[in-house]
Amino acid sequence: MPKNKFIENIVENFKNIKIAVIGDLMLDEYVIGKVERISPEAPVPVVKVLEEKSVLGGAANVVNNLAHLGAKIIWHIWEQKLFVVELLEMMQMEKN
Repeated sequence: MPKNKFIENIVENFKNIKIAVIGDLMLDEYVIGKVERISPEAPVPVVKVLEEKSVLGGAANVVNNLAHLGAKIIWHIWEQKLFVVELLEMMQMEKN
């Protein structure tokens, strides 16, 4: 079987399997900006923030990728953190 067909078969079969993902759901937050100087109080850069963004990280990223391949995902949230609502909203947006 050619390599491309083999990969196509694997991706097609994702629709027929259930996958349990065990891990930490994370929200990766990025601050993008310019450093124009070093702070006089401590040797740290002073950043002029141009953009902030959040993306799925950790097990949430894995769940998102598997769902995009068509797999049925089994998962449960144990933590009750403030970011969980934002994380779930992002995952729902990615799904649509």
